[in-house]
Amino acid sequence: MSSPLDGARAANAAFYAAFEQLDAEAIASVWSRQEPLLCIHPGWEPLLGAEQVMASWAAIFRHTSYMEIEFEEVAADGDDRVVWLHGTERVRQAGEAGQARGEVVATNVFRREANGWRMVAHHASPAPR
Repeated sequence: MSSPLDGARAANAAFYAAFEQLDAEAIASVWSRQEPLLCIHPGWEPLLGAEQVMASWAAIFRHTSYMEIEFEEVAADGDDRVVWLHGTERVRQAGEAGQARGEVVATNVFRREANGWRMVAHHASPAPR
């Protein structure tokens, strides 16, 4: 039998696959449809609710032509209802502003719902040097 961490890790992998593919529909399928939702992109103000969160991903994808992300899990915990995964994102991207690469620390929170594990929070910040 799979553990809650296994289910959340599979949802986390789907999140990063959708992110790399710049696929708004796929990213939306990872996120919960139930409020409250929270998303904090590096350098952004906190975004609350599905409308703001999905609009942010659409904006990121609209201005990005290439994205590569490797998520290295550092810590994880949870139970059969809520799981959080924390780690480092190694990001390479290209878009209207040019090319960039860097490291970001991220915490992703997933809640078990009737249709599986769904993201309810994503918080990413520049990694400390």
